Amino acid sequence: MTPPVEPVNPDKPDKPGILDRLRTRYHWFDHVMRAQERYQDSKGDFYAAGITYFTIFALFPMLMVGFAIGGFILANQPDLLAEVQGRIKSTITGDIGQQLVELMDSAIKSRTSVGIIGLATAAWAGLGWMANLREALSQMWGMARHESKGFLRTKLSDLTAMVGLF
Repeated sequence: MTPPVEPVNPDKPDKPGILDRLRTRYHWFDHVMRAQERYQDSKGDFYAAGITYFTIFALFPMLMVGFAIGGFILANQPDLLAEVQGRIKSTITGDIGQQLVELMDSAIKSRTSVGIIGLATAAWAGLGWMANLREALSQMWGMARHESKGFLRTKLSDLTAMVGLF
């Protein structure tokens, strides 16, 4: 047996929901809810995803730059290189230890190209990051989009902002 359904009475207003009651009672909660609504209306999730993508994408090139810097340091300090190779051989015995030393030697030899490719890729990812950040901030702050200054000027402006940020 189902309980009787109460008929809808247009003269009787609906009881406010729990969120509406909390928003009325606590001003700070209302402020948080309005901020969330603005974030959703401004496509905040979309822009956050774009910024996150380029942040994660930039990790690999930054590791390449770090390895290149390490390669330059080890190439200029033969005593340190010999110590690192000795520790690798003493820690990892057999063919695997020797392969790691050979891999490290080949990485040191290719440090310049790895560094250049890493810097170029990191700069490209950084420019994408800056473009997404600029668009997101413009959207969130309700700024009207200006006519494009041109591809090259926009990228130069983003590069200047990125260098200034770091």
